[in-house]
Amino acid sequence: MKKDIAKYVLGFLDGFAYKWLETLDKGDKFFTWRRFERKFHEKFIPPEHFQIAIDKYLAIRQGKRPVKEYMVEKEMLENTLGNRIHFDLRESSFQRGLHEEMRKAMVLFRDLPFKEYKRKAEIIDRDMKERKVGLYAPEHSDSRKSKQSKSSSATKSENPNTNKPTKKKEEPTHYQMRKEGICFTCKEKGHVARDCPQKKASPDSNTTSEEEEEFSSRGEDVGN
Repeated sequence: MKKDIAKYVLGFLDGFAYKWLETLDKGDKFFTWRRFERKFHEKFIPPEHFQIAIDKYLAIRQGKRPVKEYMVEKEMLENTLGNRIHFDLRESSFQRGLHEEMRKAMVLFRDLPFKEYKRKAEIIDRDMKERKVGLYAPEHSDSRKSKQSKSSSATKSENPNTNKPTKKKEEPTHYQMRKEGICFTCKEKGHVARDCPQKKASPDSNTTSEEEEEFSSRGEDVGN
């Protein structure tokens, strides 16, 4: 827009912004949209905000999306930043941000003018998408299986005791129980099987008591 837009823009401003534009020295030339945009940014947008926007612009990557979407995101910030993004930086950052497969495919066209280079990138991107090659190539099932096997082996290495059977705690022998004064019936200390409070409740209590008496007599015979 190369026409004088001062009066047109005033209709959309209010308060301080209206007074700022009304009193602004616009010079003898037409106050074009580009001049208004530059002056407005200088007045109302802090420099650090532009630096944040530049860092964001340089960090944009294509990833696995189409080149067209990548270009749109770059151009949106280019329109905001204006002359703060030099032409050489636009070109180099665009090439650097392309997907690896796209960069390989575009090697032969790197000497083209920037506009033609971008147009060629769109054409090659559409061709890749139609033929399902490059960044659009489907993942192989074998690679997925290998990834799953690697993850499962890694899990096993992290937890080496996962599949090991747990050892049962060994019960004490009758000799140890008698030595420590443990009841053969309830496995508690302080009494023997014939005096066990659980003797009546346990169907095997008589057998256990007989075993204890027999073991006790054996111990006495051994002692003699």
